[in-house]
Amino acid sequence: MAYLINCIFVSMKIKILFSITLLSGILILPACGEQKNKVENTENVAEKSDTTNDDIMPRMHEGNTESMWDAYVDIKNALAWDSMSLAASEAKHLSKLTMTTQQNKLKNVANWDKNQKLIIEHTDAIAVAKDIKEQRKHFEMLSQAFATTIKDNGLIHEAAYTQFCPMANDGKGANWIAEDSVIRNPYFGAEMRNCGEVQGNKF
Repeated sequence: MAYLINCIFVSMKIKILFSITLLSGILILPACGEQKNKVENTENVAEKSDTTNDDIMPRMHEGNTESMWDAYVDIKNALAWDSMSLAASEAKHLSKLTMTTQQNKLKNVANWDKNQKLIIEHTDAIAVAKDIKEQRKHFEMLSQAFATTIKDNGLIHEAAYTQFCPMANDGKGANWIAEDSVIRNPYFGAEMRNCGEVQGNKF
């Protein structure tokens, strides 16, 4: 009788151990699957991140007439919207681009030495100017030097428009260059933002 009870007890113990082992295996398998999925997902995210960086992150270039043009337009628009701080920031950027522009990247180097000095001189002045009126004064001189640079070297991907305000420069009038035909007057901003005329788009 004792022997029979002992056999039954051993049999139940084996079944219990078997059930625990089986249950543990069932619980472990999803966990492993989840871990595998996490690893795969992490790898996918890394791949996507690499692709995103390659496709979206801006690439830094040495200065050239195209990147200089973008910076000039940003200064013009900042002044048109009365943003002294943005004009100063973009002026610093244009100054750096102008310093790093190499002659072998230009179509015509005849006037470059002179214009390079003028562009750097007036962008540096815009960057440290104490008021927006002073910034606008130097922007007029910057525009003259920049117009010559465009005439000499052209713009590959953009149209450029000469615009004129007869009331700027103490009534003597002043030009600037714009990315489209819409008047955004950098010399008066909100006071007379639409004052001016398009004189042409030929350089």
